[in-house]
Amino acid sequence: MTGPVRPLRVGLDARLVSGDRGGVEQVVIGLASGLTRLDDGDEEYLFLENPRHTACLEPYVFGRG
Repeated sequence: MTGPVRPLRVGLDARLVSGDRGGVEQVVIGLASGLTRLDDGDEEYLFLENPRHTACLEPYVFGRG
């Protein structure tokens, strides 16, 4: 017996300071940009950010219209 299908939830730990971690920053930015551009599913994305450095992901995270 199966229940209702729930949306896929994806969490990304993006608690970093811009320019501090080299390649890790590019990977996090790429994931944030790519995942938030998907439009074929009902996924939910949660990005954990450093409260003092939230601006580093803002240009790369897109909402669904």
